[in-house]
Amino acid sequence: MSLLATGKISHVALVVNDLYKMEQFYRTVFNMQLNYRYSSVTQIGLRISFLKAENMELELMQYNGKQTEKKWAGHIAFASDDVDVEYGRMSDMDVPKLSQPRESGDGYREFALEDPEGNTIEVVQKIKQYITPKLKGVIFDLDGTLIDSEPNYYEADKQWFESFGETLTPEMKVPYIGMGNLAMVKDVKQKYNLPQSAEEMLKWKQQRYLELARKNTRAFPQMKKLVQMLMDRGLMLAVASGSGREIIEELLVLTGLREFFKVVISSEEVENHKPHPDIIEECARRMEIKPYNLAVVEDSRYGVEAGVRAGMRVLAVPESYQAGLDPAFKMAEMLVKDGMKTFDPDRALAWLVGE
Repeated sequence: MSLLATGKISHVALVVNDLYKMEQFYRTVFNMQLNYRYSSVTQIGLRISFLKAENMELELMQYNGKQTEKKWAGHIAFASDDVDVEYGRMSDMDVPKLSQPRESGDGYREFALEDPEGNTIEVVQKIKQYITPKLKGVIFDLDGTLIDSEPNYYEADKQWFESFGETLTPEMKVPYIGMGNLAMVKDVKQKYNLPQSAEEMLKWKQQRYLELARKNTRAFPQMKKLVQMLMDRGLMLAVASGSGREIIEELLVLTGLREFFKVVISSEEVENHKPHPDIIEECARRMEIKPYNLAVVEDSRYGVEAGVRAGMRVLAVPESYQAGLDPAFKMAEMLVKDGMKTFDPDRALAWLVGE
């Protein structure tokens, strides 16, 4: 007897406009776990998050960010132990819109049909487990991820706040971690109604930061080890940072990291800062690597969101003083909750390359 005859549901699928927000909602509110994320190779623009709970699975589907065509409507999928037998049975029943069986990129053999009112139904058989695509490159954030720079940034920002008569606290700084310098300056300018231009304030803040950074900035030894191991594996490496290009280049040289990175991009070179994926996607374009073959290493919730939105796997190593982690960090496939204090480069390498 086919499993279909028992009415067993494999999963329910929803077509969504914002895959990141929808995945975060179901994982947060209903405590669902991420099974896998999948970017279709054959149906370009289709991305999927497969979530699971104890008694059900949920497929969230986004097609180019828009629910524009009927064929991208949601569906219910019934499980079968032999899809081809079921297809033969239904072929004799004049079932509407019955499609030929096919194999999906994430391990199903399946076919689709419609009920009398046009709702899509799938009949599926899991024939193999989904295998994460081969890793070909890794994109690193710079500040707080590759280099121990956040204390210097905090001191520079503190002095900047004092210059217009305000006091910056560590709690006030946390929301800006990973946002990018220009974005922070524009936000502060608006909040405090400052007369100087954002460009003038950014130049002052970056100059003060560089003065501090030149004295004591170092690469995190664990991250430098990971970078070396990744390069030894023949992977292409890139930096995508919210700092200015001049600062990025100088600090990479100062910390002995510049030689490892083929591509280096500042958020000033793209239209939108993190959590928008612009800088991450631009990195992928310059690296000439598909997003599903890339991973992102980040220390901020903005960076995690940018990486996930770009369709890449994400390793998050939060800045150590970020007490009470933002829920966005849970969207990373690998999360080192205690930050650099417990970061193990060998374990990170094994996860990244799938060993």
